[in-house]
Amino acid sequence: MQITRRRMDNIFRAVGCPCVSFSPAVGVCTGVQASAATKEQKDEGWEDMECDLPDVPAPQDSDEECEPTTKAEFQKWRSTFRNNVELAAEILQDRSVQQQLRMIHVTTRHVAGEYYDAIQTQKEGQAAQLQWSAARCSGSWLKTVQRTLSMLHQAETLEELGVAAWHNPEPASPDESWVLEETVFLNKTWRVLTELASARCWSQAMYSVCLPFTLAPLFGPQETRQPAMDFMRTLDGALAAAHRIMKNKPGSPQAAAVTALLKDVWWHTTQIALETIQTARNASFDARNRELRCLAFSCFAGPSNTKFTAEDVFAHLAHVAARSQKGMLRMSKCLGFFY
Repeated sequence: MQITRRRMDNIFRAVGCPCVSFSPAVGVCTGVQASAATKEQKDEGWEDMECDLPDVPAPQDSDEECEPTTKAEFQKWRSTFRNNVELAAEILQDRSVQQQLRMIHVTTRHVAGEYYDAIQTQKEGQAAQLQWSAARCSGSWLKTVQRTLSMLHQAETLEELGVAAWHNPEPASPDESWVLEETVFLNKTWRVLTELASARCWSQAMYSVCLPFTLAPLFGPQETRQPAMDFMRTLDGALAAAHRIMKNKPGSPQAAAVTALLKDVWWHTTQIALETIQTARNASFDARNRELRCLAFSCFAGPSNTKFTAEDVFAHLAHVAARSQKGMLRMSKCLGFFY
């Protein structure tokens, strides 16, 4: 906006400036028309303005935004990021996510450590493999369960979880917000620890009570060998008593309950379990019997993982199928006896 000299002089006089004349040295434009110089400025207060300002939408709280609950919603939300690095950075900024990740890392420490040790044992040969199988049957996994359940009662665990330490002799008020938040977090941590311990028990109990896994202690410490055979003798007697009930009292409620129980047990009907029981009977359940130890060696001297067993079986079937269809040594005729 161009301002004339007269206009600037009037402004300075109005504000009481001692300089009553505005010098041309300040760069006032002199090429303005006279009509523009005589035009008086009229200012209006903001109260006189009747124009309405546009409504500005209130910013939405990020916490109130709906979080993705399905795979499709998550993929849609994920597409708003350029790459997985930005996605991870966004997720890890959430303090609740950081707390949950820390809790998972701390609570799974003993279970993950046991798994790592088992993987390393698989690479150490037959002797280490036999000892590991014997220790698993004898209940070595129970120590991991006990350590997992006792973690919440240790000060080191609470410190790693970020739980506040209370040094006042008087207990903290249960109505405090931080007390309520940490109570909810510790209850969730305890549920995770209980779930880990329960899952570990259910997944490992079969190796201590089912055949042929009860043969594994034959290659363990001396003090665990004969107790394992005594347990197998008791197990054999219980199965025999159950079959007598089903035979002598058919149709009775007791027989129906035993039948349902054996149906859930199931493993006693497999060929390897029946062969193990009969071999143990022939050996009079003696842990020093050579035939019984040979059977245990054939069962547990190899890698103890289903991946190895499944791949070995599939490779054998593929080899047999290939030999049965081509080559000089056709095996089509004798394959009929394999099924």
